Amino acid sequence: GYFALALAAQKILRFDFCIPICPVAHPNRRATYLKNCISQNAKPTAGCGVHTAEAATRILNSQLSFWETEEAMEAAGECLRENNNAVPTLLIMGAADTNVPMHVCELVQAWATRTIVLGGAGHDIQSSPPVAKEGMEDGFQLYLPDIERFVKTVRMELGMGDINMSALSGENDLCSNAQRKLLFCCCSRKG
Repeated sequence: GYFALALAAQKILRFDFCIPICPVAHPNRRATYLKNCISQNAKPTAGCGVHTAEAATRILNSQLSFWETEEAMEAAGECLRENNNAVPTLLIMGAADTNVPMHVCELVQAWATRTIVLGGAGHDIQSSPPVAKEGMEDGFQLYLPDIERFVKTVRMELGMGDINMSALSGENDLCSNAQRKLLFCCCSRKG
C-alpha cells in the first residue's frame, strides 16, 4: 500500500489511478501507535480497539527491520503529504482497523479523490473484500461496487472507455486472486 501510494504520488511514472486498501501511509505514525500499544498507553477509538503489547511488538519489529530508523519512517510518511502527480486515488480503510488506525492515513485522506471508510471493518479487508452478512443490506460493507464506479469514471475521463469489472469481482476465473490484489492495492500504469 505505502509503496503504491509513494510511486503514484511522485512524478516518476504516470499512473491512471491508485486504490490503496488499508495502507500504512505514514510509517512513523504507525510506529508511534505501536509503541503506545506496547506501553499500554494507546487509546481505543470509537469502534476500534488496539493491539496487545505482544502483537504490537511483533509488528513494530517487522516494520523496523525494513525502515530501520524513526527518521526514515518520518521521511517516508511526509513524502505522501501531497499527491504531486495528481493521480486519482480511491483510499479504502476499515474503521475498526487495529493494524492501520485512521490517523496513519490522514495525509493521504487530505488529497485522495475519494475515501471510503467501512464501519466495523478491520485490516482483513486488505486481503479480500468483506462478504455481506445475514441481515445486512446488500452491499453495506462491500467496496467492489465503489471500486468499479471509481475505475469506470477514471477510464471515461481519460478517454479509455468502459471496462468489464466482472473479472475483478470473482464472478468468473478471468482474473486470479493475485491479479485482483495487485489492482486493488497498487495502480494501473498508464500506457
